Amino acid sequence: MLKRLSFIGLMLIASSAFSQSKFSFDRLVYGGNFGAGFSTYETLVAVSPTVGYRFSERFTAGPGGIYQYYRFHREQFDIKSNNYGGKLFASYLVTQNVLAYSEYEVLDLDFINIDAFGMYKGNSRKTIGSWFVGGGYRQEIGPSSSIDLMLLFNLTETPYTPYSNPILRFGLGFGIR
Repeated sequence: MLKRLSFIGLMLIASSAFSQSKFSFDRLVYGGNFGAGFSTYETLVAVSPTVGYRFSERFTAGPGGIYQYYRFHREQFDIKSNNYGGKLFASYLVTQNVLAYSEYEVLDLDFINIDAFGMYKGNSRKTIGSWFVGGGYRQEIGPSSSIDLMLLFNLTETPYTPYSNPILRFGLGFGIR
């Protein structure tokens, strides 16, 4: 229930901000995240492009896509999974470099089932919603681009959630002023 109310609140804020000004392609911002992790047994590659609308000089919100490739390799098995989904985000610049951030994502996970003895028992799909809140630091790296470093917390963490709190996220943004 809290997730739905938060999502509705985010959409109402965005729609009221949008209704106060005419749409302009100049206010679109592009960005996203890229992640990769490698070890002896595991590989993770993730991309998450976003398109936002700068409703004001401080408030930006919009949608994004998510794709994650995961591979777990052991002598007994070689498991590959593909996760995908979407998200809605909102960020607010508190100061020139400090931002507050919220995001709701829905992921369709290729869930890997392993028994108590460590044996692979197949894959199943689960749809998981996650609500992230937090803040971060934004550093401009040009006239219309930036790097964000954020510390986020998943308020709806479950045993099936692919992230553990806290989440450290690094992102790039283009088209910002």
